[in-house]
Amino acid sequence: MGIYSEKYDIYSSSRLTLMTDLRKALNDDALSLVFQPKFEISSGKVIGLEALVRWIHLENGFVPPDQFIPLAEETGVINELSLWVFQEAIRALVMLRAQGYDGSMSINISARDLKFKYFGAQLLKTLKTENVSPELVYLELTETAAMDDPAFSIATLDKLAAHGFKISIDDFGAGYSSLSYLKGLPASEIKLDRSLIEDIKNDENSKVIIQTVIAMAEGLGCDLIAEGIEDAQTLKVLEKLSCNRYQGYYGCKPLPLDRLQRWLEQAGAISSS
Repeated sequence: MGIYSEKYDIYSSSRLTLMTDLRKALNDDALSLVFQPKFEISSGKVIGLEALVRWIHLENGFVPPDQFIPLAEETGVINELSLWVFQEAIRALVMLRAQGYDGSMSINISARDLKFKYFGAQLLKTLKTENVSPELVYLELTETAAMDDPAFSIATLDKLAAHGFKISIDDFGAGYSSLSYLKGLPASEIKLDRSLIEDIKNDENSKVIIQTVIAMAEGLGCDLIAEGIEDAQTLKVLEKLSCNRYQGYYGCKPLPLDRLQRWLEQAGAISSS
């Protein structure tokens, strides 16, 4: 006999209330985005931004994304949420490009989004409205999500890539993907999970693993970016291993758009507004 846990029951009263509140937050425009830069290690240049959704609940305060996003997936709200994030991120990209920003925008999507028939059309409609090229947009999908239904994922991602979207495999190394399926994905970027990076300063085995993944990414024609970098020493090790892109608090933490603009101005990545 299993032990009941409300945490895993999507019909529990607390989760149903949270689901209702999430729908209301979407309708009331009560969600927000923060943006975390991606860097080129050799030059320190900002090469991209990742949009991340945040929810400050009126009563409960900050609700972690790993709490409300799975709930959105389980209850069918995820497509509406993903589309909202996409639209807001593209509007931010338009604003920043008007100030001279020349990098990309990365936007997280769910495996459930891929199953929605008109998902690609929704994204393209937004880009057409905002006059943005799909080639400026990375669609990030976790390694585990991409392998949820490999054949379907590959076929759907192929269609998105054919329109010009860049496909990024997030949290690589944290999941269980088969390399035979991975090589079939139309990925332009692979993001190394922080679990592969955290011991790299002192552990030779970690370095060997990273070198292997770097060689694999090069063979697949993918850019490789290391996630969760928090110190200069780790960055130096990665550069010696020929990993030339990173993201993490060492470079910049996620920032709301107004603070991001000021940060980018100081970094010389955009002109003064």
